[in-house]
Amino acid sequence: MSETTAMTKWRGSKDTGADINLPMWRKALIFAGVIAAASAMPVWLFDKTVMPLVLIGFSLAVFLTGGMALSKKLSLQLLARSIWWQVALYSSVLMGVAFYHDNSHALTEFWPVWAMFGGSVVSIAAAGKMGLTHDNALFAPKGFRAALMLSLILALADTQALLFYGGIFVEEGLRYSRTPSLLEAIPFLACAGVMGLALHGLYRLKIWGLGLNIAANVLIAGMALGGVLDLPNVLANLLAATAVAQLLIPAPLLFTMAKRARAKMNKS
Repeated sequence: MSETTAMTKWRGSKDTGADINLPMWRKALIFAGVIAAASAMPVWLFDKTVMPLVLIGFSLAVFLTGGMALSKKLSLQLLARSIWWQVALYSSVLMGVAFYHDNSHALTEFWPVWAMFGGSVVSIAAAGKMGLTHDNALFAPKGFRAALMLSLILALADTQALLFYGGIFVEEGLRYSRTPSLLEAIPFLACAGVMGLALHGLYRLKIWGLGLNIAANVLIAGMALGGVLDLPNVLANLLAATAVAQLLIPAPLLFTMAKRARAKMNKS
C-alpha cells in the first residue's frame, strides 16, 4: 500500500484492544435480537407502500447478520453493525414521530417497531467489539481506528438506506410500468454508487476514499434537504443527519493530516 495514498501514513491516537471471545449467552442475545428485528420488519411494513421483493430482501439481510457477527472477516462484521444501526435509526425515528405527536394509539400498535429497535440495540450491545479489533490485509490503520470504523459503519448504513429507497421505486416502476418511479430511483442509486466507491477506497485506507466519502456526504445531505431525494421529511432529515455526522467524525483525522502536511512543507 503506497504511503502517498494510504491513511496508514497518518499516525493519531493509538486505538487497540484485544478481540472479545464472547460467552454463549451473549451470542444467544445476538441471535435473539436479530430474529426479533428481522421478524418484526415485514410485520410492520406489510401494509405500507413497500414492494415485496425489497421488503423480503432487506428482512433477509437483517436475518443474515446473525451469521455475519460470528464471522472472522472484518468486512462482514462491519456490514452486520451497519444493518443493525440502520434498523435502530429507522425505528427510533418512527417512535420519535409518534411521541412528538403524542399519538398513544399509534404507540400501542408500534410493537413491531419496538421489536425492531430493541432487537437491533440488543444485537449491537451483545456483539460489542467482537471481530472489530483485528487488522487484515486491507484495513490496518495506525491511528484513529474507532473513527474510521464508525465512518465505515455509517457509510454502509446510508448506502443500504439509499439502495432500499431506490429499490422501492425501481420495483414499483417495473411492477406497474411507471416511468416516473424509475426516474425517482435514479438519484438514490446514483448516490449509493458514489458512496459505494467511497467505501471501497475508505476501507483500503486511501486518502481519495476519505475525500470522496466527504464529498458524497455533502451531496447526499444537500439532495435530501433540497427535496431531490423523494422521501418524507422525517426520513430525509434522518439521511441528512447521518451524512452530516460523517462529516464531523473524521475531523480529528483531517486536522492531523493537515498539521503533518504543513510541518512537512515547512521542513522542505
